[in-house]
Amino acid sequence: MTRSTVLVLALMTVACGGGESEPVTAGAGGGTSCPAGQLPAADGSCLPAGIQGCADVFMEEDGLCHPSIDKCAPGTIPKFAEGCVPVGIASCAELFMEADGVCYPSPDKCPAGTFPVPSEGCVPIDGDGCGTDPWGNIADAPNTVWVDPTYAGGDGDGSQQKPVTTIADALMLATSGGRIALAAGDYPEPVTLDMPIEIIGRCPSMVSISGTRTTQHIATPVTVFASLAMGARVSNLRISGAGIGVLAVGGDVELSGVHIHEATHLGILPAAGMLRVERSLVEGTLPLNGLSGHGVEPQSGGEVTLHQSALVANHEIGLLAAYSASVTVSDSVIAKTIPNMSGMFGRGVDVAAGVTLSIEASALVDNHELALGIGQTGTTVTVTESVIARTAPRPSDQSGGRGIQVQGGGTLTLSGSVVSENHDSAVTLAHPGSIVTIEESLVTKTTAPPSDLTAGRGIVVQDGASLVLDNSTLADNRRTGIVIASGDPQRTAFATVTASLIERTLPDEQEGAYGAGIVCTGSGGLLLSGSAVRASQTSGVLTANGATSDIISALVDDVAPGRVHTYEGDTIVATFEGIGDGIVTAFGARANVNDTLVSGAGRAGLLFETSEGALRSVHTRESSIGLVIQGEPGPDWQHDSNVFDGFDQRVVTDGELPVPQAPPLPTE
Repeated sequence: MTRSTVLVLALMTVACGGGESEPVTAGAGGGTSCPAGQLPAADGSCLPAGIQGCADVFMEEDGLCHPSIDKCAPGTIPKFAEGCVPVGIASCAELFMEADGVCYPSPDKCPAGTFPVPSEGCVPIDGDGCGTDPWGNIADAPNTVWVDPTYAGGDGDGSQQKPVTTIADALMLATSGGRIALAAGDYPEPVTLDMPIEIIGRCPSMVSISGTRTTQHIATPVTVFASLAMGARVSNLRISGAGIGVLAVGGDVELSGVHIHEATHLGILPAAGMLRVERSLVEGTLPLNGLSGHGVEPQSGGEVTLHQSALVANHEIGLLAAYSASVTVSDSVIAKTIPNMSGMFGRGVDVAAGVTLSIEASALVDNHELALGIGQTGTTVTVTESVIARTAPRPSDQSGGRGIQVQGGGTLTLSGSVVSENHDSAVTLAHPGSIVTIEESLVTKTTAPPSDLTAGRGIVVQDGASLVLDNSTLADNRRTGIVIASGDPQRTAFATVTASLIERTLPDEQEGAYGAGIVCTGSGGLLLSGSAVRASQTSGVLTANGATSDIISALVDDVAPGRVHTYEGDTIVATFEGIGDGIVTAFGARANVNDTLVSGAGRAGLLFETSEGALRSVHTRESSIGLVIQGEPGPDWQHDSNVFDGFDQRVVTDGELPVPQAPPLPTE
């Protein structure tokens, strides 16, 4: 049976329904004199309908606000009251800008010997170059000890004329506040810093420190150990040894122009104290006994700043922060993290245990399993004008690939950012106390991982978590734009959506089913205010199974007929075609709808199935049926402010339409 045949039969089923209301024509050519943002009620008065206070770019001939991402230039999204505003990394190098107007600073775009910095492009690892023999561009300065491993005089005193040949010899001669200058060469010795001193190399491609030593702090050997070193600095060299690249315990340490290449276990381990990493590359950290290989792992209350740097092709996790560390990442890239030998992990950033993390104008791209993971109460993350994109599924089972996951009571504020082309879900939040606020951001193009072709959701809110979505856009995600769900009545999941656009939610890739804009089910709650749900399939807003929704000053527009299922557990027991309803409230749910326009639904503008609610100043138009009510209880709908119009019927009070059932809850 074709989709169109089922739709015709459904209309025949309700043809004898009663309680019809008279239509009121409004809009362009309709003779209405209502001001912008209003439509005539049944008594001829003008009442608000849809989004109020809209910028001219989103207003159409009917005098109402119809926001769409297609009305904005690439790299911008609708901000209803103002127009189109930019998202993502504002000061992006031209090399990293793509056709969609978003900055994707991937290492794949940079030639060998360089690394990506969002604002500058591909930055040479050697900075300003290596200069001439023996110390390149290192200028002479007081209190400098000069080192050249090729010096054969045997009488080194640390001068340029008589350099010493090892870093150990230089440290014996160095004074507080001085520096050690390294000529080209491989220095197979560990370095311990315990005073304010700088070690500066000719350039990273020509100067390598590779020795290791043990410490009392960790079993793994260490190449550079900074112990309570106040004002220590390491610059313009490569660290590459069979141990942790840099261990900084206490003190105040800076790494500048450093290339940490194929360290073992951890690239950088900051523990307490302060560490600044600038214009540096941590690359290819190797696992130890098949585990770790993390790029940077701050812990124990340390303060870490990562600026204009890159963590590339490390193992398991690019940046792992725990134990009350405070971390700031700015104008940097964390990319291409490699899964472990079991095909798990490969995450960009993981934070927990009271960490405070700020990510600014940075990119988490081309990682595996999860780009940004946030867990545990007291963990707070702020992401501003950044890009989280193209997370791949984990190789072990071809699942995951999420952009952001917040669990266990963690908190995230995402503003001015782009979450794009991830897998499974762009943003998932779960558990009581987990709170996510998304402001002026774009969540787009989520697709399914090979393990679950029914996935690809935009935002998933479940199991007691809370979402605030404000002035943001979700576009071209799959299955559901937003799902708010909980199977536990003691753990209500809730979403507040204001001045936001959920547009073009696509059906899933496996069954071609759903494509709903917003689904609120079980112990879920939704406040949808001043927002638009457009170009969905099967339903614009579906509230089901005891959930509650309040829909105020909203536009639900253009719902195409599509396919839905009924389930027993996770098993499909029936499939229905031709389902295309604007606002659906079903199976013991409740929805209050005020000052809202529902337009262009393929079947019913509003459908209530054994559910209650109140409708005030609700307009339906350009749908097959304006309002369908079936079963008890029903909504309070007979109010003079409502206008239900439909091509075939306006109001049906004893309908028997097949009703969309919310799809099974996604896994956490």
